[in-house]
Amino acid sequence: MEIFTRLLRFTNYKSNTPFHVELRTPSGEPIPSVQRGISIFLSKVDVLDENNDGVGVFKQKLFSIGGSFRVLGNENQELCTPKGKWTGWELKFIKNSREDASVSKKWASLSKELFTSADQ
Repeated sequence: MEIFTRLLRFTNYKSNTPFHVELRTPSGEPIPSVQRGISIFLSKVDVLDENNDGVGVFKQKLFSIGGSFRVLGNENQELCTPKGKWTGWELKFIKNSREDASVSKKWASLSKELFTSADQ
């Protein structure tokens, strides 16, 4: 299955392939990770703690322009609302009219952006 997944990453179907991203502190200790299975229609990304227990979910909305999603807790309660322009690389997570977190993409370099799938 892994060989099939690796081959799909070089096609237009790469956004449907499964992934598992482990996050670690600078000293190497595990912190929450994210994983997704095969995505056909709607994407669902699970957030796991250091023991691989589920703590939340990023779930794609059904009819949305730009791939809008919901941030849900372990028991399907909405934790915050992602806000941003669907054409840009800036995303803010709003809860009770307050920004709790943000995500942005930095320009890596021309060669890195054109010839790899690496992001910063």
